[in-house]
Amino acid sequence: MSAEKISEKPLLLAEVKEFLEKRKAGKKKFDRAIHERLYDYCKRFVKLPRDKAMLLLQKLLEIKIQVGKRELQIPMEVACDIVNVLPRSREELEPFLAFLEHKQKILLLPKLKEEIASKILGVIREVLGSQ
Repeated sequence: MSAEKISEKPLLLAEVKEFLEKRKAGKKKFDRAIHERLYDYCKRFVKLPRDKAMLLLQKLLEIKIQVGKRELQIPMEVACDIVNVLPRSREELEPFLAFLEHKQKILLLPKLKEEIASKILGVIREVLGSQ
C-alpha cells in the first residue's frame, strides 16, 4: 500500500525541532529511533528560536527582486535554506544565490547578485540584531 502525497512544504529546522518536542511530550524517549536522531540533528544545527526563524523567513519572502520587467521573490525553498544555514557573509550566501538562479530559471548579473546579497544579509542582520 503506497501513501498518497497530499502536499509538500519546506520546513525550517526550528519547526521540525518544535514538532518533535511536542511529539515526545513528557516521554523519556521517542517512539522511533529516527525521531531521536532527527531531534539530535535539529538541536545541533538550529540557529534561531522558532519565532525568530519564522520572522526571518517572512522578511526574506518579502524581498522583491527586479529582473528586467519581471519582479521576482525568493522562493520558499531558498528562503528556508537560508534561515536554516544562516549565512553571515557574501561568500556563505553564494550557494543560495545559485539555487535562486536555478529555481527562478534566470542568470543574475554580478551587480544584481550583489544587490540581492546585500538585501538578504541586511535582513539577517536586522533579525539577529533584535535577538
